[in-house]
Amino acid sequence: MKNSIFSFKLLACAFVMLFAYNCEENEFEDISVAEGISFDASKELVVLESNEDTYDLVIQSTTVSSSDRVFEFEVIEENDNGDLTTANPDSYSVNNQVTIPAGELIGSTSVSFTVDDLNYSDPQNVVFKLIPGDYTLNNTRETFVLSFERACPLNLVSLNITTDDYPEETTWEIYDINVSTTEPIYSGGPLVDMVSTTVNIPVCLDSGSYGVIINDEYGDGIVGGSYSVTLNGNILTSGIVTGSMASSTFTID
Repeated sequence: MKNSIFSFKLLACAFVMLFAYNCEENEFEDISVAEGISFDASKELVVLESNEDTYDLVIQSTTVSSSDRVFEFEVIEENDNGDLTTANPDSYSVNNQVTIPAGELIGSTSVSFTVDDLNYSDPQNVVFKLIPGDYTLNNTRETFVLSFERACPLNLVSLNITTDDYPEETTWEIYDINVSTTEPIYSGGPLVDMVSTTVNIPVCLDSGSYGVIINDEYGDGIVGGSYSVTLNGNILTSGIVTGSMASSTFTID
């Protein structure tokens, strides 16, 4: 009799355990885990040396899927942190979709640049933002700020021009006088909307001898203005524009 009672209790216990296991298994099967999507960082600075340089823009997920997943992002003017898009759209290109492959947590797309259109040591920003979908966005990394600038492997020289009330009349040229005195290696202007201010123009120069010309289209000079060329804070040459143009030479050892 005791054996029968013991067997019954053992059978009942086993039934209860099996029922509990099934309930637990079903309970977990009913739970759906939300997929979280974000950029892998919030900001990045890329220093570019050539048009072949690229940057891998990475998007990450908190869950793995058995199939490829495609996520989209866009360029916005400003994010909540006050970061602005300042880059010219022609200076970079990117496919605004990222695929996270099946079985993976991250995916990436390549950003390419047109370095020749960039000023030296003049960072440009692009603010990317993930487009909402049937997933949760990480609000601390739903936007990504990519900053990029052109590196100077030689001497980073600054041409500084202090303008007057008519900066739209001002243009400039720099010559490598050992190569040509008729074909400038750098030129720019007019300095539109730069009224009565000092404009700093970075140029990348090797060691050698150079000439600089500042032009005033109207021919009356830059009233109260001046120019200088500096390297590491040292003045290489300077002058004022009193007529249609002014010129001087400088040497970089």
